[in-house]
Amino acid sequence: MVWPSLELILRVWAVDVEVVESVCTCVESMLRTLGSAARVFVVSFGSALLAAYKLNALPAILSTSSVLVLLFGESNPAEVSQIVLELSQAVLSLPEQEVLQHVHLAQSYFTLWSRCVKSSHATLIEQVQAALGPTIEFALRIFKSDFKPLVTAMLSFLVTPCKTRRV
Repeated sequence: MVWPSLELILRVWAVDVEVVESVCTCVESMLRTLGSAARVFVVSFGSALLAAYKLNALPAILSTSSVLVLLFGESNPAEVSQIVLELSQAVLSLPEQEVLQHVHLAQSYFTLWSRCVKSSHATLIEQVQAALGPTIEFALRIFKSDFKPLVTAMLSFLVTPCKTRRV
């Protein structure tokens, strides 16, 4: 009963930052609490997050998506990879200057990708590979940012393949 209500709130209030962030916090808590029992909601969670992101590009949506990757990248690689690919397309289609002005968005994006690359499931990595190259190119272009948490997140993303031996 809770998820349909949160999904409805997310769809109706998608342009309200405060409401979306609150819904994302609730969804993250639900995912962590339910664990593997939440697998049945991955497609529903993912499509609602994508729809909300397309209306209002918020870091909270990317953060919640990275929790989906972390918890379900191995058990639901097809569904999770689709979410990652569509979010990547949306983020990478933004003008670079706009992303640099919204550094928390880029920071959340690199966290999403770090979790994706850290995933132990080869199928997920294979399915998101198409967006990995453009994401690395994007990371290298934003070195000029003077926002330390963004640069740190970007460097963490770039070093993740070396740590996980996925070079």
